[in-house]
Amino acid sequence: MRREAARRYERTKAAVKPPCGGATRGASNGGNGGGVTLGSSPSHGGGGATLQLPAPTAPTAQRGASPRPGERKLRRADDSEELSLIEIAHTTSPAVQHAMEVLTDPGSRTRGCIVDPDRPCLQALQNIVVWTLGGYNTRPTEEVESLKHHDRLQVLLRYRQPPQIPGDKPRVAMYDYLCETLFEVPMRPISDPVQVLPIQDLEGNILTPSWVEPDWEAFCGDTGVRRDLPPVFKPNRYPYQLPVRQLPEGYHEFQRQTQHWILWYHHYPDEPLVNPSDVVIDHDIRCELTALVTLHNFEAFDFIWYRNPGMSVPDMFHVQVFWIVPEQ
Repeated sequence: MRREAARRYERTKAAVKPPCGGATRGASNGGNGGGVTLGSSPSHGGGGATLQLPAPTAPTAQRGASPRPGERKLRRADDSEELSLIEIAHTTSPAVQHAMEVLTDPGSRTRGCIVDPDRPCLQALQNIVVWTLGGYNTRPTEEVESLKHHDRLQVLLRYRQPPQIPGDKPRVAMYDYLCETLFEVPMRPISDPVQVLPIQDLEGNILTPSWVEPDWEAFCGDTGVRRDLPPVFKPNRYPYQLPVRQLPEGYHEFQRQTQHWILWYHHYPDEPLVNPSDVVIDHDIRCELTALVTLHNFEAFDFIWYRNPGMSVPDMFHVQVFWIVPEQ
C-alpha cells in the first residue's frame, strides 16, 4: 500500500510539475540555509575514550506519529520586553506586513511566502493568522528530543565520522546519512582503514561502529555521469511545537495540524552547498505542495518558509517549511 501511494505521489508530481516550470536554479546572495534535523551533537570522547550519549528524558517517539490535541505545552511571550518586540514587529516590520497580506488574501488558493525567522516577527504573524509557527514555542517536545538521541546513535554507528580535533566543538557528520535516506544513494563499506572508536549506547552497551560511505560509481552507473537531483520535500522527523485546530470528525490531518516539512537540496562531496535564490525556493515549494495536496484531493494550501540563521545540520542546504490546508 505504501509503495502504491508513493507511486501515485510521484505520478501526481510529474503531472503538475510542467505548469510550475520557468524558474531557474542558481546561486544567490541570500542568507545561509538552515533547520534543525538531528539537533546539537553529543560529546565525543578523545584518545580512545568511548562516547557517552545522554540518556533520553522521555520514551522514544514513534516515527511519523502525530501530536494529539492538547499534548504539547506551548510557551507564550510572557514578559514586557518580549511583548514590546512583538508589537513593534507587528506595526513596523515590512516582512510581517507582507506575509500577513499574502496569507490573508481571499482571492488566492495557494498562499505563501518567505518570512523573517526572528522570534518577535514569527509571533506577530501567528497572532494574526493563528496557524503559523510561533516565535516562542519552537523547541521540539521531550519525546522528539529522545528520538534525536536514538537517531544520533544510529548515525554514529553506520556512517563515517571525521576524526575529532582537540579543542573543536564535536559534531555528527550527516552528509552520508542524508544521501542515503533522502536521495537514495547506495552505500558500501568504507574503502580505507580508519580508526574507529567504540561507542556506549543509551543502555550502557559498548558498540563498535561499522561504517559505510556513498558508492558513487554505482549511483552514477556505467556512464559515470553525475545525475542532477531535484530537491526532496519531506516531513521533519523532529517537528517543532505547532498549532492544532479543534475540528469535527472527518477533517484531514493536513487541515487539523500545521505541518512541518523540510526542502532539501543535494550537492556532491566536491561541490559547494547549493544556494538557490528565494524565487527558486518559493517555486519549488509551490510545486511540491501542489503535487502533495492534489494527491489528497485538495486544491488549496497556505505556507511559510525561511532559511535558519544558524544551521545545526550544515552538511546539506535545506529550508524549513510550515504549511496547512484551509478548513474550507
